[in-house]
Amino acid sequence: MDVAEKETVQMPKIGLVLSGGMLKGAYQVGALKNIRERFSVPAFRYISAASIGALNSYAFLMDRLDMAEQLWLESAAHHSDLTRLVKSSYIDRVIDVIYKPGNLPSDFYVPLLNIGRHSLEYLLINSLDKDDIRLGLKAGVSLPPFQPGIRLRGESYYDGAMVDNIPVSPLMDKDLDYIICIYFDNRNYIFENPEFDKKIIKLNFSDDSFIKSSLWADAGEIREMMHIGYEKTDMLLEKVFRNGVGDTSYIIENNTWLNKASSGDKTRLSGDVVVNRLNKVARKFVKMRTVQTD
Repeated sequence: MDVAEKETVQMPKIGLVLSGGMLKGAYQVGALKNIRERFSVPAFRYISAASIGALNSYAFLMDRLDMAEQLWLESAAHHSDLTRLVKSSYIDRVIDVIYKPGNLPSDFYVPLLNIGRHSLEYLLINSLDKDDIRLGLKAGVSLPPFQPGIRLRGESYYDGAMVDNIPVSPLMDKDLDYIICIYFDNRNYIFENPEFDKKIIKLNFSDDSFIKSSLWADAGEIREMMHIGYEKTDMLLEKVFRNGVGDTSYIIENNTWLNKASSGDKTRLSGDVVVNRLNKVARKFVKMRTVQTD
């Protein structure tokens, strides 16, 4: 379906959620390329994304996905120096390449950790002045101890994925027909409650080599991850959207069946996750500061 055809279809109200995952974000690039073939970007009313997922989502929103793909392949050339990929200078370059002046076509949320207030904030990137959008994106991937907190609106922020790595929370109260959620945990979660969960189309790219594929990969592995991301997304969405992207009753019914057929049924409550992880992160920051001042 080309763009003209997509625009003539009565589009449902859709959300998109991308988790963090370091180099596993390469799967997301492949998945987003497939999604881009099925939907025009404005079809996604709301997007919420954590950490590296936020950079991939921004590239998707601003028609910079091909540039993001090249950056991923370039990153493979430096896989022997793990810290380079998370240092400020490289992140700055990535953001400079994918940044595009102009309004975002969808409401775009990024979870940020405000360690000074001991809180997690889901920042609406659209609310930032144009000059601060880069800072908002950088804060979303600012990971201690490799990077300092990013000053934004008088506060210091870090990567909120340390607290909520699958940020469905901002979409819970939105009037959406369904949500595509891309994440990497080895669980078929029930998100929040059965009524909300049945709307979530789950693309879970879990595997048995988490440490390796989270921290480094060579160019061939990056290409393979993108290919798997594209093909797995294509296979699942072909099933879910068998009657088209606008038949929401069929989509929900079919998605509910697919979710039940998957193994695992752990309920994930965002509120509980945030409270538990905030306490853990706070303790880690106290230890870091103690070490730094000794």
